Amino acid sequence: MWEDVTRKSPGKARGFTTLGFAYSKMGWLDRAIEAYHCALKLDPDSVEARIDLGNAYMKQGRLTDALHEYTIASQSGSDSAQIQNNLGDAYLKRGQVKEAIENYLTAVKMNPNYPEAHYNLGNIYSEHGRPEEAIQEYRMALRINPDLAQAHNNLGNVYLAQGRLDEAALEYVAALKRDPSLEKAHYNLGNIYVKQGKLEDAFEKYKSALKLNPENAEAHNNLGSLYLNSGRYDEAIEEYSRALEINPVFVEAHFNLGKAYSKKGLKTEALNEYKTVLKLRQNFLPAQQAITSLDGQL
Repeated sequence: MWEDVTRKSPGKARGFTTLGFAYSKMGWLDRAIEAYHCALKLDPDSVEARIDLGNAYMKQGRLTDALHEYTIASQSGSDSAQIQNNLGDAYLKRGQVKEAIENYLTAVKMNPNYPEAHYNLGNIYSEHGRPEEAIQEYRMALRINPDLAQAHNNLGNVYLAQGRLDEAALEYVAALKRDPSLEKAHYNLGNIYVKQGKLEDAFEKYKSALKLNPENAEAHNNLGSLYLNSGRYDEAIEEYSRALEINPVFVEAHFNLGKAYSKKGLKTEALNEYKTVLKLRQNFLPAQQAITSLDGQL
C-alpha cells in the first residue's frame, strides 16, 4: 500500500517515513533505512523520520549512526522525552553508563510520566549497586503503567536480592499475571517458594520455567533437589543429568548428582561425581568430606 503511495506521490516525505516504518516492522531494515533517507532528503527537519532512522540503526547495532540521528533530532527544538530515552539506550549499549543516565534523567524531567525512562533508570541502578534508587524508579514506572510485566519482574529481583521474599513474590506474581511467558519470573518464584517451604508450588514453578526454556540448567538442578529431598532419586538423577548436559561445568549439579547416586547406593558413580567437583573447584569442602566418607565404605 505505502509503496503505491510513494510511487504516486514521490515528493511527499510522510509516505516514505511510513513505508520505512512498515519495512522495519517486517525486519527489512536496509529497505527501511533507504526509505527514511528518502524522507529526510525531502524533509530534513522531519523529527519522526530521524527517530525512526535511529531506531533502525539501533536494530542493526550501528550505534554511532543511531546516536548521530537521535542527536540531530534532539537539536530540532522538539521537547521529546522519547528522543532522550533513545539516546540513553544507544549510550547504554555502547557502555557509556554515565551518559545513559543523564539522558534518561532528562527524559523524565521533560515528561515525568514517561514510564520507559523510569524503567531504564531502574535497570541501570539495579545493575550498578543502587537498589533503593532502582526500587524508586521501578515503582514510578509501575505507577504510570501497572502492566509493565518486566518492571514487576525486575523490581522483584531487587527485593529478592535484599531478602524481601514476600515483596519479591508479589512482584513476580504480578509480572506473570501480565505476561505468563516470563521464564525467569517462574524460576525466581520457585526459588522463593522453596525458601518459604511451599514445595508443591515450587515444583509447579520450576516446571513452568522449564516448559518455557528447557535449557535452564539452574531450574533442572533445583527441581532435582526437590526430587532428591522427596526421596524420588531416579527423577533427581534425571534432572541433575539434564542440567549437566546443558552446562558440563555446573559444580553444584555434579555435587547434587553425587548425593543422588549415594542415596541410591551407587557409590562408585557418586565418587566419580565428587571427584569431578574437585577438578572444577579444588577447595569444595562438602565434596572432600563426601569422598572421605565414601572411601571408608568402598
